[in-house]
Amino acid sequence: MTKRVNHPQRPPVPAAKQPNAGRKTASPAKDAKLLSLQQQLEQQQLAEHTRQSEELHRVNRTLRTLRGGNRALLAARTELGLFEAICNVIVERSGFLTAWVGYALHDVHKTFQVVAAAGAGTDSIKACPIRWDESSCGTGPSGAAVRSGRPVLKQDLATDSSVAVWQKDLAREGFAAALGLPLFLNGEVFGALVVIAGDPHAFDGESLALFEEMAADVSFGVAVLRDREEQRLKDTRIHWLAYHDAETSLPNRRSFLEFLDAHLQKFHEDHQPLAVITLYAQETSTMSDVLFARDLCRVLLEVSRRIRPHLDDSAYWGLCAEGRFALAMPGCNLQDALVMADTIQIALQKPVAVGKVQIDITPVIGIAIFPGHAQSGEELLRNAEVALRVARRNGTICEVFRATFEQESRNNLRIAGGIRTGLKKHEFVLYYQPKIDLRNGDVLGAEALVRWIHPAHGIVSPADFIPVAEKTGLIKPLTDWVVQEAMRQAFKLLKGANREHRISINMCARSFFDPGLRQQLGRALETWGVSPEDIVLELTESMLAENVRGAVQILHSLREMGLSISIDDFGTGYSSLACLHRFPVNEIKLDYTFTRAAASDAASLKIAKAVVSLGHDLGRNIVAEGVEDEQTALLMREIGCDVVQGYFFGRPMPEEAYVPWLQQWAANAVHRSLWQTI
Repeated sequence: MTKRVNHPQRPPVPAAKQPNAGRKTASPAKDAKLLSLQQQLEQQQLAEHTRQSEELHRVNRTLRTLRGGNRALLAARTELGLFEAICNVIVERSGFLTAWVGYALHDVHKTFQVVAAAGAGTDSIKACPIRWDESSCGTGPSGAAVRSGRPVLKQDLATDSSVAVWQKDLAREGFAAALGLPLFLNGEVFGALVVIAGDPHAFDGESLALFEEMAADVSFGVAVLRDREEQRLKDTRIHWLAYHDAETSLPNRRSFLEFLDAHLQKFHEDHQPLAVITLYAQETSTMSDVLFARDLCRVLLEVSRRIRPHLDDSAYWGLCAEGRFALAMPGCNLQDALVMADTIQIALQKPVAVGKVQIDITPVIGIAIFPGHAQSGEELLRNAEVALRVARRNGTICEVFRATFEQESRNNLRIAGGIRTGLKKHEFVLYYQPKIDLRNGDVLGAEALVRWIHPAHGIVSPADFIPVAEKTGLIKPLTDWVVQEAMRQAFKLLKGANREHRISINMCARSFFDPGLRQQLGRALETWGVSPEDIVLELTESMLAENVRGAVQILHSLREMGLSISIDDFGTGYSSLACLHRFPVNEIKLDYTFTRAAASDAASLKIAKAVVSLGHDLGRNIVAEGVEDEQTALLMREIGCDVVQGYFFGRPMPEEAYVPWLQQWAANAVHRSLWQTI
């Protein structure tokens, strides 16, 4: 049974001590006022909370937009990719209806080319005639932004007259406001970024600043991408040039060698041959002096065009040097290569037209075969080029590589090195061969002939070192030395002489066409006090034929100095008789091949007579060189030659022997009796 507990009760509180004691009850009006104030406070708090939420939303939207734009800039690889990404960022992250980018074209109508768009109504935008001129199609935010170079805001598209031409389309798509932002490159406007909103009041100060910054970022991104693309194109061009000839676009030597290296290993394993043919169009060396580069390029391309149809798909055709082609034929043996050489000759039989000029192409071909002639691509091409050089030197159309060619090349390199050393160590000397007046037997002068006294090999024949000097370019310094030495010795020979005595100096083509030749000769004459009348410059006929117009100008210049000019080896070159009268020369030297054969060969005698007759008609003296016996001397006198030169009268001799010879000749009645019997 539960026991009940009785608690003591509190005594009652006196009325005076109760909380509301002595107060009056509040009126209903006052309570309403308090309630209103409380509601206003709550509304203000709610409005502030809403404002802060919206501000936070705008900040977050701005940050998302900027972050998206930065990512687009970093990720973009092309301009179009950048534009598309930026448009997507604006629509997806900033909440605007549409964004598009267009190029401001500099065509007749100054049209916009919309290249990227995102959001609502993109098809309509691309179909609209948008311009950036001042026509009705160019007064929108994009056109105005391009013209002014500043952002242009259109806040009420429904009533704005500047966009009247598009208002139906704008209303249909729900477009209420638009912002046009110019895009710059190198200080010039090249296009515009346009942002479109569905709310006329969507563009506040913060969003305007955001999009201006974004447009600046896009402009910067375009500049970076174009610089990157320009560099890529440069790199691509550099790589292409590394493997192609710039003028003809044909594969070059490097490309050709890589082709060979890629195939030779497999052909070695499969025991298959590979032929390499090198082709040189001889005329290109002379055409380069008279044709423009583009004309020479046309000739090379025409040669290539004629040969390509005769090549199968496995062949590789390229231009390995100026005017020199190379052809690789996998699986082809020597017989196949020789057949192709014949095919090339036939293909190039017809002249090549360059404007109104018809140019005959004379092919020279060199052949080398893998594995018989070489084991590597570089060696194979080099040996084909060696065969080509031999063909050019021998005057043949085609040569197949032989091991002896390589030995000749090594010898040439050795000789070239010896020439350089010999010039430095004074191993070269001048020999003199007299020139005799057929009228009275007097010595008119002598031809200075260079000789090489090698310390180990003795006298080196000019036939061995002069061709090498010409091929390697050493003929120029060698000729320069001859000029100086001949002038020095002429000073000694002519000192105190009371009779005519001229020194003839052979000139090479490189020295003759050197712009500094006149100055060089003038300084040498002045240095040694030699009169120009005592010097004869001998020039080969073929040298003058290389550039007739230029040669004539140089010859006139040399004649103005008082120098005499002689055409050497006449009858063996390529000049026509029609050109001969244009050359202001003093004498013509009949080549020794005609002189020696004249006594026994009727044709040679007729040529010799024709040269003498022609020379005299033109007022030139005729010199017969290579006279080695009395019969030939008498015959040359009979046909009218003025001067003779050859072993019959005197071999080439050094300076120390030539002076005594002169004295002996003057006193020797036996030699002079020849003229008494004629």
